[in-house]
Amino acid sequence: KDEKMEESIDQDLDEAMQNEQNDQQQQSQQKKQDAGQKMQKMANQMMMQMQMDGMQQMAEDAHLMRILLENVVHASHEQETLMTEVGSLRTDDPSLVEKIMQQKDVADNFNMVRDSLRSMANRQPAVHNFVFDELHNIESQTENALKQLNNLHLSQAVRHQQTAMMSMNNLALMLAESLENMEHSMEAMGKPMSCNMPKPGQGQQSMKSLQQMQ
Repeated sequence: KDEKMEESIDQDLDEAMQNEQNDQQQQSQQKKQDAGQKMQKMANQMMMQMQMDGMQQMAEDAHLMRILLENVVHASHEQETLMTEVGSLRTDDPSLVEKIMQQKDVADNFNMVRDSLRSMANRQPAVHNFVFDELHNIESQTENALKQLNNLHLSQAVRHQQTAMMSMNNLALMLAESLENMEHSMEAMGKPMSCNMPKPGQGQQSMKSLQQMQ
C-alpha cells in the first residue's frame, strides 16, 4: 500500500514538472497539491503506525513488569515467613535443617527474577543503579543468612533475612510505581491495560513466562 502511495506521489510530481515545462501552471499547481496531500496522508499513516508499535511495546513491557512484581512480592513473603519461623527456633530444634533448605530455595528462586530485573535495569538508566544495588544486597544478605543458619547463629541469620526482605520490598515498590506510570501512559494513549496481563496471585505460574522471555 505504501509503495502504491509512493508511486502515485512520484507520478503527481512528474506530471507537475511536465506541466511546468509546458507552461501549464494551473495544472502543475494542482498536481503539486495532490502530491502534498498524499504525502501528508502517508506521514499521518506512518505516525499512527509508530504510535501503535509504541503502545504494543509498552504493553509487553508492562506485562513483564507485572510478572516481575508478582514474583518479587512472592519472594518477599517467603523470606518474611521464614524469618519469623527462624526467630522462634532454638539451636537444637530438629526443624532447623528444613529451614536451612528453605533459605537456600528462597535464594535460588530469586535468581531468575534477579536476571530479568538486571535486563530491565540495563534498558532503564534512571533505575539502573538502584536495581543493581538492591539486587547485590539481596544476594549478599541471603548468602549471609544461610551461612549464619549453618553456624547456628539464629539471631544474626534473622537480621540478614530482614535486610534481604527490605531490599525485596524496595524493588517491589519501584516496580509498582513504574507499572502505575505505564498504566497512566497507556490510558492516556487510549489503550486499556487488561490485554495479556496476568492476574494478581499468579506469581508462581508466571515464572514459566519469565523463563520464556529470558
